[in-house]
Amino acid sequence: MLGLSVPSASKLPLPSIKPSNRSRQNLPSSSSPPNPNSEPLNHRLIHQLNVGHLYKAISTLDLMAQKGIHPDLTTYSLLLKSCIRSRNFQLGKLVHTRLTHSQLHLNSLILNSLISLYSKSGDWAKAKSIFDNMGDMRDLVSWSAMVSCFANNDLEYEAIVTFLDMLENGLYPNEYCSVAVIRACSNAENISIGKMIFRFVVKSSYFGSDVCVGCALIDMFAKGGGDLDLAYKVFEKMPEKNAVTWTFMITRFMQFGYTREAVDMFLDIVLSEYVPDRFTLSGVISACAELELLVLGKQLHSWVIRTGMAIDVCLGCCLVDMYAKCAVDGSVDDSRKVFDLMVDHNFMSWTAIITGYVQSGGRDEEAVELFCEMIKGHVSPNHFTFSSVLKACANLFDPRMGEQVYTHAVKLGRLASVNCVGNSLISMYARSGMMEDAHKAFDMLFEKNLISYNTIVDAYAKNLNSEKAFEFLHEIEDTGIGASAFTFASLLSGAASIGAVGKGEQIHARVLKSGFESNQCICNALISMYARCGNIEAAFQVFNYMGGRNVISWTSMITGFAKLGSAPKAMGMFHKMLEDGLLGQGEDSLPIALLLVHETCSTDEVNHQCPPSSCGNILNISYPFRLKSDPETCGDLRYSLSFENNLTVLYLFEGQSKYYVQEINYNNYTIRIVDSAKEDKDKLHKTQTITYQYASSNSSKDNGDQYSSNTSISHSKSKRYRYVRVGTTTATDVGDSCKVEQMFLTSWPGNEDPNNISCTDVHNELIYGFELSWLQDNCPSYCRGDNSICFIDDDNHVQNLYFSRGK
Repeated sequence: MLGLSVPSASKLPLPSIKPSNRSRQNLPSSSSPPNPNSEPLNHRLIHQLNVGHLYKAISTLDLMAQKGIHPDLTTYSLLLKSCIRSRNFQLGKLVHTRLTHSQLHLNSLILNSLISLYSKSGDWAKAKSIFDNMGDMRDLVSWSAMVSCFANNDLEYEAIVTFLDMLENGLYPNEYCSVAVIRACSNAENISIGKMIFRFVVKSSYFGSDVCVGCALIDMFAKGGGDLDLAYKVFEKMPEKNAVTWTFMITRFMQFGYTREAVDMFLDIVLSEYVPDRFTLSGVISACAELELLVLGKQLHSWVIRTGMAIDVCLGCCLVDMYAKCAVDGSVDDSRKVFDLMVDHNFMSWTAIITGYVQSGGRDEEAVELFCEMIKGHVSPNHFTFSSVLKACANLFDPRMGEQVYTHAVKLGRLASVNCVGNSLISMYARSGMMEDAHKAFDMLFEKNLISYNTIVDAYAKNLNSEKAFEFLHEIEDTGIGASAFTFASLLSGAASIGAVGKGEQIHARVLKSGFESNQCICNALISMYARCGNIEAAFQVFNYMGGRNVISWTSMITGFAKLGSAPKAMGMFHKMLEDGLLGQGEDSLPIALLLVHETCSTDEVNHQCPPSSCGNILNISYPFRLKSDPETCGDLRYSLSFENNLTVLYLFEGQSKYYVQEINYNNYTIRIVDSAKEDKDKLHKTQTITYQYASSNSSKDNGDQYSSNTSISHSKSKRYRYVRVGTTTATDVGDSCKVEQMFLTSWPGNEDPNNISCTDVHNELIYGFELSWLQDNCPSYCRGDNSICFIDDDNHVQNLYFSRGK
């Protein structure tokens, strides 16, 4: 046996003898004279095989066994080949059993068929056992069948070793054996051996005469070596090409993301004498979908109709997907027309149309209805179907419907554990503000990948919980998966939403360590974060050091200057963007940029025009406030409110402190909030065990409220008191034996006489909470410049005071 550990051989050894024809063409003979009584049944069996009645032929074989007679080896060979061609391997094994009972002496033709039977049924061990017991009866077909058996059953190393053993035994491989060993080398581990075999094959006549050998070599260089250029060179050097070869190359271009090259190659086919088949057209229509080439896609659709291939399910799915992705206005009407005209529907066609409705925007209810029709039609969805429907439920903010969909996936078996289904479930819960359920969905994933981690990180970031998002970032790094650009972009977006510039700076440092500092998506996220957090200098520094800027980069800077009220700088950036020719990158660039510049001299009209939202007892949530579930064009993202347990929630201090919103007053620009620990009035009134004294008085005033202010709490033999202090407290105000248990923000001035403050006063103030003003941040004075302040006069009107500095 030739060892694979001998790398010095630059060439594979060519056998010096020609392939043997060992009785391969001779009809096999029986070990005993044929029984005259078996001839009629034997002829009947052969006739049944010739007309394709395999089961009747097996019945005839059983009848012969009952009569104690058996067919000859030629008939057994025909039976085995019929079972293999029809892929009815169980019947083939039954024939093998009858053959064993016949006690006929088997020759290489029968044994080779048995190797092929067990190889294609996946029982490579049985095939190897037959091959090992053949001894001197092994011929070229036997060796080729065994190499192919190992290659087809993912035993690449064994396939290569068997191929080398064959060469050592003096046999010259045929085209089938060459294709099999090339397939075994189509991976990164064996590509170096594959290149040696490539040189061996080129010297043979098979490369020039057999298309399958050329296709196998293309696949080896593309899949095994990741070298599409070398694969294309093999394609160009092939002296003989057909539609299959062209289609194979187009498919590889598509798989490697070279969609434009795939379309160009199709045009070459059209100019040649080859006629594209349905597989070729499917590939190029998919390329049109990716490139949004609607005109070419329509021409291909016409071709499909003219050639009578419109009924093909695979082509129909590709056309449905193409029309959905290429629709200029996001309409799926053309896609639906193609779908409705399809004669047969399978899970691919249903998935294509459902996905099209979800991606078009605003058609999510129809997507769910289509899914229900699919279920009623007894078509089983796959994991992509469930993923799309869960996205529709997320867009509808209908987690209950999503849970029903997910339950159906669970009933179908392992589909619920597929990553894309679990990731969509996490996203659905997160968009509905149900982060606890999102976390549970993440924990249920059998195997978490980077997309799973990115989904949960993005969910916590958008729900203003930067600490949790950071925890998952640490977990990503600990598992060795490694954060991606999307991970950092999500974290930066979350930091920007809560104005946590400190968190953003930490992420920026990690970005630099990870080598993503030149990534366009990351740079845009950094610019946006710094600009929204008010650090326009840092944003401008990132912008200046960017390699390639796009419209998002420029508009982020314009937004930053607009929010700061710096009209000249915003307009300057806008004009520079025009000079750089960025408007040519998209038709929507000019309106977006003009809107951002307009913000420097007026409030955001788009945000003002959104209808008010409601949440719990807060019924008038409008600009600048917004719910996280509102469209991003509504309100100011910095003023996002959460909806939790039918309560309106505001997170402060970089998401660390949770407050319940009690009231929003748009007349005096204030929002009243209360600490989440003290909002529940019933719990406060039930707190009978807490005793208070006032820190600045020897006695406290008891107005008959529920607190016993002078009653002590006894622990063992000591007496302990709890004190309430209103106003500013320093370290010297706290005794050595005391500790600060809790602190609450209130709107209480704190200058009252402590002797005149009752426990009821403290209790009511905690329940009332405190007020925050957004007046200065949203004062309508953008065009006044930086030297202006806003205030509310006695008549509750907003006034602007503009001042100039003396020279």
